[in-house]
Amino acid sequence: MTMFLNQNEVKDFQDYLSKIEIITNSILGNDWAFISTIKNYQVNFDKALLLDSVIKSLNEKGKLAILQDVSCLFAKDSEILRNFLFENDYVDAIIALPNKMLSAFDEYAYLWILNAQKEEKRKGKVQLIDATCVYHKLENDEVEKTISNDGLELISKAYFDFVNQAISEMNLNIEVKICNLNEFECYELVYSSTENGESINEYVKVNAGQTMEDYFKINILPNEPNAKINYDLTKRFYEIDFSEYFKCSANQTKCKDIFGNEI
Repeated sequence: MTMFLNQNEVKDFQDYLSKIEIITNSILGNDWAFISTIKNYQVNFDKALLLDSVIKSLNEKGKLAILQDVSCLFAKDSEILRNFLFENDYVDAIIALPNKMLSAFDEYAYLWILNAQKEEKRKGKVQLIDATCVYHKLENDEVEKTISNDGLELISKAYFDFVNQAISEMNLNIEVKICNLNEFECYELVYSSTENGESINEYVKVNAGQTMEDYFKINILPNEPNAKINYDLTKRFYEIDFSEYFKCSANQTKCKDIFGNEI
């Protein structure tokens, strides 16, 4: 379904992207590429084409920003892209932006900062930045929000400080987590078991935060002592659950707008 935008909505979307450009310029400098998978407030982008565009942009520029919806953190159709980015250690930071930044787009958006030549301190690491509370509501509008100049500066400060901390300035709040790449590793664990004298393969998902060997030892072997991991068929993939790291983005705590009002 195609959504036709009126003149005000087109301006709102352009203003929103200009805010994203300001954030990314402050982080990556002036020579970087940009891809948005959010088209006309909807997510409408062929994921195979996205991977091709990412590879091309990284080869040409070395630095890239992608604006994506929440599904790109864990959805199956984005798995190949995530695997490529994490396995090559291209993910510098992921910034969670406020929802309802556009009246017709209710989802949270995520700005992925990619870098093919990371600083030494960032290698093997991914910086998660929860900026979902860095906004104020537009005048005479109870729904739509925007990121203030103070908010833009705070996001940049959080990125460059590169420390695990919460930052609060001007009634704006940001949380930062520095994670190791392996924190996002998941596995489709395949193991062989015997039933009625016949060896069969069993499949189970091992979520991030636990090695497949530990999972197998704790959850499989007590019930099936003769089971063995099939390493040839077992697959590694990556998923990110922001709510595991941040309370604000999981709506578990109240956020405050720029005027200090709970929202």
